[in-house]
Amino acid sequence: MTRSLDETDIVLIQMLLEDSRRPERQVAEFLELTTEEVRQRISSLHKDGLIKTFIARLTPSYLRSVNVFIVGRCDITSLEEARTKLGKNDVSSWTGIGRGSRIYVAASLRRLMHLDHYLMFLREEVGMQDLTFGIRSGKPDVLTEKRELDATDFRILASLRRDARKSHFEVAEDIGVAREDVELRVQRMLADGSVEFSVELNPEATRDILCLFQLYRRGRGDLRKFMRDMLNLHSPHILFFNQYRNLPDLTMAMCWVRDMGAVREIKRSFERHGDFHHVEANPLLTTGMIENWADRLIVDKARSPDGK
Repeated sequence: MTRSLDETDIVLIQMLLEDSRRPERQVAEFLELTTEEVRQRISSLHKDGLIKTFIARLTPSYLRSVNVFIVGRCDITSLEEARTKLGKNDVSSWTGIGRGSRIYVAASLRRLMHLDHYLMFLREEVGMQDLTFGIRSGKPDVLTEKRELDATDFRILASLRRDARKSHFEVAEDIGVAREDVELRVQRMLADGSVEFSVELNPEATRDILCLFQLYRRGRGDLRKFMRDMLNLHSPHILFFNQYRNLPDLTMAMCWVRDMGAVREIKRSFERHGDFHHVEANPLLTTGMIENWADRLIVDKARSPDGK
């Protein structure tokens, strides 16, 4: 049975989106709960289907890839159909279906030069129209020179790929290495920015609304201050803001709210406090990840004796 989330659950989801391997003790201290209460909440979110999977993936900076986000319109109405069609191109990584034939796609391009070919694929093979694409502004590299991962690193990631909350001991048992080695390697991969841990959410498993806002700027106001103010004002319901290198006038905001009344309240708040000529709210009916080349790279390299 679907349920609504309380504010503690939403903050917990935010923390797991940022790092799904975050220690329960650390989460408990932040939320002022016991570790057992945190464990029960995470288990409940997973059991009820609000969290589909705890995922491990290589970062764009390690892959030297380019993340793009595409908004368009399409006749696709089911997640299964979207995954099937988008999965024919191995750069597709996520999709969301909204109301009014609105569809969203995230992709991980090996090189920016492949963007035109992918947009053609979306138009001709998937049937998407009225496309707008944003190139995500990546985080700067933690190190100027990336350390190459070896076969054991990839075996660890393969073990965590769809179950990122496995303990170091469970991973060690799975791949046949010492627990201390697993812990050291995971910490090192996180420290040098090679890997990130997150969760896949399922809005169909709740009565709440996962809503994507598109904010179109009119002037050149202080956008960072606006985002800070909105995060404080509507905490914890704004999950994150995204900006795009090629679209300086577009900002996206993802929100988790109780009902359409809350959607309208946040929309009015954006319009009142920000310098925008248009604010569009698009509730998401369903979302899902799509296995792509970067996911398969982990599996392929984990099977290789030297990780090459």
